[in-house]
Amino acid sequence: MTNDKLLEKIQHLENQIEALNSRIEDDAVEIARWKDLYFSEKDRRYGRKSENKDIPNSLQLLLFDELENTVEGATEEADKDFSNKEDSQKKTKVRSYIRTKSKNATLTLPANSPVVDIYHDVEKSNCEHCGSELSDIGEFIEDKVTFVPSRYVVVRPHRKQQRCLNCLADEGTNKIVTASLDKSPLGGSICEPSLLAYIITHKM
Repeated sequence: MTNDKLLEKIQHLENQIEALNSRIEDDAVEIARWKDLYFSEKDRRYGRKSENKDIPNSLQLLLFDELENTVEGATEEADKDFSNKEDSQKKTKVRSYIRTKSKNATLTLPANSPVVDIYHDVEKSNCEHCGSELSDIGEFIEDKVTFVPSRYVVVRPHRKQQRCLNCLADEGTNKIVTASLDKSPLGGSICEPSLLAYIITHKM
């Protein structure tokens, strides 16, 4: 191999090395950009929305480059549509208010939803009026909805009901005694605490 061809070969290899180094640098910049976008999107989806997060500098530059040509136009449009947006916000508040007033909405679950039966017994088994032992006459059943992670479950408390057969003839004294439920902060709602916690968490 002559000296000229050897020099030409060396020059060719040097050019290849330079091109590969340049490509590596470009790839590193691109990887860093996508990592910033990934972590920003991850933080937006799963981070607390109430916290103020600092956007990485490279992501700020990227967003600035992409939005630079539209900022001025968007500002002008915002000034022009200010009154329209104000009206739209008022209408949205009205619709939201109407939805909150609809307290009789029914939560419907699939017919094949799993059901957990819980049985409650009456604490006192004696008649308050005459002291006789109460007799079982049935049970009071109501369905509540709870949330087990990844699935809904219908919780069905069975509250035993009793009455005094000895006082049947005494009008006004023979009342039905129903087993009490565990105290719940939700009162008469069909929503179980676990479902309420799930709803609140996903609204934050």
